[in-house]
Amino acid sequence: MDKEVKKQDVITCNTHTLVNAFSDLTISSRDIKKNGSSQSTQLYVDKAETVTDKKDCRKEKGTRSAKLYNSGTSTRIRDNVKSSRRTRKKPGDESIPDIKILKRNQSLNPLNKIAAIIGHKNCKNILVLAGAGISTSSGIPDFRSPKTGLYNIIKNNKLSSPTDAFDIDYFHNNPGVFYELAKDLYPGQYKPNYSHYFVKLLCDKGLLGRMYTQNIDGLERLAGIPSSKLVEAHGTFSTATCICCKKCFQGDHIKPAIMDKTIPKCDRCSGIIKPDIIFFGENLPKRFYKLYKKDLSGCDLVIVMGTSLQVEPFASLVDKVPSRVPRVLINKEIVGPFTRKRRRYTDIIYTGDIVDGLKELAENTGLRDELIKVSLAAKAFCR
Repeated sequence: MDKEVKKQDVITCNTHTLVNAFSDLTISSRDIKKNGSSQSTQLYVDKAETVTDKKDCRKEKGTRSAKLYNSGTSTRIRDNVKSSRRTRKKPGDESIPDIKILKRNQSLNPLNKIAAIIGHKNCKNILVLAGAGISTSSGIPDFRSPKTGLYNIIKNNKLSSPTDAFDIDYFHNNPGVFYELAKDLYPGQYKPNYSHYFVKLLCDKGLLGRMYTQNIDGLERLAGIPSSKLVEAHGTFSTATCICCKKCFQGDHIKPAIMDKTIPKCDRCSGIIKPDIIFFGENLPKRFYKLYKKDLSGCDLVIVMGTSLQVEPFASLVDKVPSRVPRVLINKEIVGPFTRKRRRYTDIIYTGDIVDGLKELAENTGLRDELIKVSLAAKAFCR
């Protein structure tokens, strides 16, 4: 190593003692060629510039130091070779979805980013997390909007807190408060909107892994999303149960009482019948806990829309999304982990009217005409 290396000299060395041993040389990667007949590597040096200071320093250290130096070099090279083999990509092994679009184009319109991801060939499993905000365009009030939210409407109803109307302990003592509100919440009075049909279109395209909804209005079912693709995290009006004898009923059995704002009674024990929606103080359905881990680990994209992300454990689903998976928020305002200063660089946020945003997203993905056909076929309420 002390002798000068001439231009176009050939150096033959073991694979474990490569580039760092020649740290004083300027070498291009194209000059390294593998000898197919042996395990050695031929290193062609087009240009060698000797760095005087480093050369003199190695001369003074002597043979023993040179051996130690070369030993350390071989270790580093071996680690680098192994690492490069591990990270080498195979054809078709692109990022899922294309993270470069997110990282390099920070000024790109968020809906264009989302469209690019949905259109990526490896984006095949989309998870949707939805709240009451997707149903407001159908005429159903959400819960927490300052002026139009359901909690704001009932806060003057002699309750210590508006949430008492949906508290299981309060229901056992005073069920009439809930049944005064149940008529406005009961499914069948409202029709799905573009938000529901956008998810239905994802399902028809084979892109929907699962939809987790906090809503109890049943509009997802009315939109035609199959029950196998739904997790109604906060329950449903489609079934009901007696709180005393636990007899089960279909939702239609208690509908007349709900429409009359009276308390439905069990025909077996005269107990109070409660629709199978989840009140504060109750556990979420078993289906939620059975599926969410599997669904989160296997998804390629998560779309969060129409939710305040304040009710647990549903709200914590967003934090359980693997870091490799882009998280999209389509909402009236920024909520939950999307408000953090140091959020994931793959997070995409669109704030504004949800229906307007989904219309533009459908157009950007080339699905606008199909979305209109799906909604019209179901006689949707689409503004």
